[in-house]
Amino acid sequence: MSRQPWDQWYTHSAWRRRRRLQLLREPFCCYCLAQGRNVVASVVDHVTPHRGDRTLFKLGPLQSLCEGCHNSTKQQVERNGFCRDTGVDGMPVDKRHPCYTGTTRKPETTPPPAPDLSRLIS
Repeated sequence: MSRQPWDQWYTHSAWRRRRRLQLLREPFCCYCLAQGRNVVASVVDHVTPHRGDRTLFKLGPLQSLCEGCHNSTKQQVERNGFCRDTGVDGMPVDKRHPCYTGTTRKPETTPPPAPDLSRLIS
């Protein structure tokens, strides 16, 4: 895993206090709760990745996640823009999922050309 210049921010006492407060407020993983499972959170995650923005790091919104969701589901959300996990009803839990936007899958091939009807008109 590559080290980033802002990795040291996670060692500051202000971050440790903020992390502790977040886990007290939301002790369960928010992704697991959406699936109907109660899993204790161990990671405090920035909802919007800060990518070195100190203000966003200090003041941006946080969420509580279990380690598994932080290391897989959250990465998937950042990559795709939505989560593919489904709830107990079988529907995607993320309202940003393409099934909620009214779009369908992209066609894999171009549609066939329209039939030539000129011979039927004569």
